[in-house]
Amino acid sequence: MKEYTIGQVIETLFPVGFLWKQHFYWRKAKFEDASELLKNVIKTRNPKNIDIKSFNGYKDYKDQHDSAIKISKKFSKCIKNKYLLPPCSPFDLFAITSKILQDSGAYHHFEASYESKVQPFDHLQSGVAAHQPEKVEYIKNSDIKEWVEFGKKWKKIWIFPLFNADLAIKNGDINAFIEKNIIFKNWLILLDSWNEPLFAQVKSEEAQPSWWKAAFALHAISDRASADVGFKAPDGTKNSKIEHTSPWCKLANLILLEFASPNVDPEDISNKSYVESLSFADRDTINVLPKSLTAQLGCTMRGLSHNLAALPPRGKIRVGWTCLRAKTALKRNPVFNLLVVPYPYSIRSRNFHPVDLSGKHGPRWGKFTLDVMPNDREDTEFIIFMQNLLLEANKQLTNIHAVVLPELAVSRRTAIRLTQTIMSQHSNVEFLCIGVREHMNKPGKMATRSNGAYLAFFNNGKKVQDFFHQKHHRWRVDESQINEYDLAPSLDPSRIWWEDLRVVNRCLPFIVIRNKWTVTSLICEDLARNDPARSVVEAIGPNLVISLLMDGPQITSRWSSRYATVLAEDPGSSVLSVSSFGLIERSNAMRQQRGLPHSNSFALWRDDTGITQEIELDPGNHAVAMSLIEYPISDYTFDGRRDNRSVSLRLKSVRQIKSKDHEKYPPWGSSTHS
Repeated sequence: MKEYTIGQVIETLFPVGFLWKQHFYWRKAKFEDASELLKNVIKTRNPKNIDIKSFNGYKDYKDQHDSAIKISKKFSKCIKNKYLLPPCSPFDLFAITSKILQDSGAYHHFEASYESKVQPFDHLQSGVAAHQPEKVEYIKNSDIKEWVEFGKKWKKIWIFPLFNADLAIKNGDINAFIEKNIIFKNWLILLDSWNEPLFAQVKSEEAQPSWWKAAFALHAISDRASADVGFKAPDGTKNSKIEHTSPWCKLANLILLEFASPNVDPEDISNKSYVESLSFADRDTINVLPKSLTAQLGCTMRGLSHNLAALPPRGKIRVGWTCLRAKTALKRNPVFNLLVVPYPYSIRSRNFHPVDLSGKHGPRWGKFTLDVMPNDREDTEFIIFMQNLLLEANKQLTNIHAVVLPELAVSRRTAIRLTQTIMSQHSNVEFLCIGVREHMNKPGKMATRSNGAYLAFFNNGKKVQDFFHQKHHRWRVDESQINEYDLAPSLDPSRIWWEDLRVVNRCLPFIVIRNKWTVTSLICEDLARNDPARSVVEAIGPNLVISLLMDGPQITSRWSSRYATVLAEDPGSSVLSVSSFGLIERSNAMRQQRGLPHSNSFALWRDDTGITQEIELDPGNHAVAMSLIEYPISDYTFDGRRDNRSVSLRLKSVRQIKSKDHEKYPPWGSSTHS
């Protein structure tokens, strides 16, 4: 079987090469307002409509480009012109190096260097102890300094410095030019290895393939050139102060701005309003987005970059990124207050309704759904209840910045009503994260069942964007859970019951708030299963992960604590797991029968400090208000590069909240009639 080569990887990612008109598009983005041009590029992903002649400085750029091609041809005569120069975007170069380093396994053959070496044990010969196999290379501090400095230079210019190529040809100092431009130098090494196999079995006494370190260097440089990308929110005005010294920040902002439009129809919350890749690489192979935290444990590609994340093909899961503009007052306020409401407070066994059974000769499976239909009276009662909760919470904490309700808490209609209430009466709320249980029903049609998360983001009482993403795994209820929640009156314990859920749209949004924190949400099993959602959470490293559950007591011995620990350690995210009080009460009743302790813990908090905190609801209260504080942290890649822009969100305090004029809990849909 023919071996996969370096050249084939690059051709797969960029079948049309790098000499297409995206170069000129970025030239335009540097000097002019490119919003109209951007629309054509984003919609078609094919910038053939762009009129090159209209670009300022095109002739100057073309001359520089052609001169560099002449240099490259002297060293790589067999390569097509469209690949002779590296891509002008760090996002695209990052995609290439991530793919070849990951698939070849070359990335884990590098380590950070140390200033001094410990003397070997007496019983070992000094030469043997000091020997390191050639297949492992220590990255020198001088290498890191060179990569970081060149990455900083690339960040400030619209394309790597090839501007002296023509002068280099005239003066005959081509080698000096190549040696000085380390992007060009390392790219030529990759071209020289064009036909080499991607995977190389290297023996311990053999030297590394030359392209390994070249790819490693280009990966580090392109990552550093992308610093701050995705974290400065555009506002759509021509004089907006989003034009940083980096054209790549501006490019990312232009792309983000194109997608950052609020939905017109309040009932349509499925509109995609986020960017799925900053790279023009083939999206069925790899996608590239910004990232927040770098993995500090293990030896993976996640631990090799600070600013960009390499993500799986869109067929596996579509990942989105957007950045929301923050109010100036909020930027100065380090405290972030969440109101966490464990609704519903009561669940009947009849709410678990069988809908389908397997045949005689098949497995003993069944499907179930949660039979909870909303009605206007109960919706109104719930909205009044939430209004009172917010008022009481504001009395204690001055401002509530976010509201969280667990999995399957409300209908879509109720979620939208709550959104409208917050816009009209609670201008300090920045976002909602709510578990919703069915789609909106259109006139003449029944509402279809769903299980997803609705996230709405606000600025000064106006909705900026909202998102809906579905759960990625069905809930499987077996005999042990049927017994734990006392569901035998509804579900046959001798069968395995699967949630009646259509897993058809796998997507996950990551949202930047306050220009520095990244937030996302997971739904129950998505926290426990590595594929597809948790793997991208680990790659991007959001500062806050909100996991919406329908589960029993949230105590440190349960599964949610174990999996929250995984994300808190790698990549270092703070994780809030929230369950409804309804199933907790059912579980407590059965626990007491077995002599186990009663627990009112409905939420768990875990962050990078290594401590898991149970959040209890005291009798007579309805919710808790959690105050979070940001702490600056330093992230290191495993080869020793440092980043000081990261922050950790840590729990400062928890306060009990009781809704005024509500001695009883509001009903859950029609649960009182079950």
